[in-house]
Amino acid sequence: MDSNQLNELATNALLDHWPLHLGVRTEAEKVAYLAEQLREAADAEERADSLADELETAQDQTYEYERQLEAANAKISDLNAVIKELKAKQQ
Repeated sequence: MDSNQLNELATNALLDHWPLHLGVRTEAEKVAYLAEQLREAADAEERADSLADELETAQDQTYEYERQLEAANAKISDLNAVIKELKAKQQ
């Protein structure tokens, strides 16, 4: 359920308005339905938090790989300069 649907459910619950398609009639069914929706919302929040952590880790790794690539490119440039100097001395 998205946030709009959850807000609508909360409003309907406060108004004691339970659409027929929900299939809840008794108070126990209403409570059980709300509890299930809360569990699903909590699970979605946990997944979002986990994905945010994974994204942060991936961004950190990307930064580290970019730093390593820059260092490698600088080393290649230095080595190319050394090779050029050695070839010049050879001639």
